[in-house]
Amino acid sequence: NENFYISAIVTFIAIIIIEAKITHSLIRKVFLSLIFILLAISLYFINVPIYFVMFALIFAVFPWLKHRSFSHSIFAVIMIYFILKQIELVSGLEYLSVYGTIAYGSHIFLGDLFTKQGVPLFYPISDKKISLGFLKVGGKFSNFAEYLFILALLLIVLFSIYKL
Repeated sequence: NENFYISAIVTFIAIIIIEAKITHSLIRKVFLSLIFILLAISLYFINVPIYFVMFALIFAVFPWLKHRSFSHSIFAVIMIYFILKQIELVSGLEYLSVYGTIAYGSHIFLGDLFTKQGVPLFYPISDKKISLGFLKVGGKFSNFAEYLFILALLLIVLFSIYKL
C-alpha cells in the first residue's frame, strides 16, 4: 500500500545518510550487511517470493567483497537482471528489470570503465582491469559528469513513467 512505499523511501534515505556518516570500514560493512539481512528476514516473514529475499541477501554480501571485483563485472549485471526480472514478474512492476539493469550497468559501463582504475569486466574468469579512461575518481570533472548523467537518467525514467 501507499504507506509501505513511503516508509521504504524514508528508510532508504535514512540508511544512505547514516551510512555516509560512518567512517570506520568494518563498522560500515557490518552496518550495511545487517540492514540488508534484516530486510531479507523481514521479506521472508511477510511471505514475499524468494527472489526478493535473494536480492536483499546479495546486497548484504557486497560490502565484504573487494571493491571493483565481482560487483563490477558483466556477470553481476546479468545476475541483477535475472533477479529483477523475477521481481518484476511477481510484483507486476513493468520495466523494473530493464531500468534496474540500465541503472546498475551504467555505473559500470558509463562510469567506472572510464576511470584510470578501470574494472574487471570478466571477473571471476579474469581479474584484469579494463580501462578506457581518463577520468580521476573524485575529480571535479568526473563528479560534474556523474551528477549530469544521474540527472539525465532520472529525467528519462520520469518521462517514461509519465508517458506510460
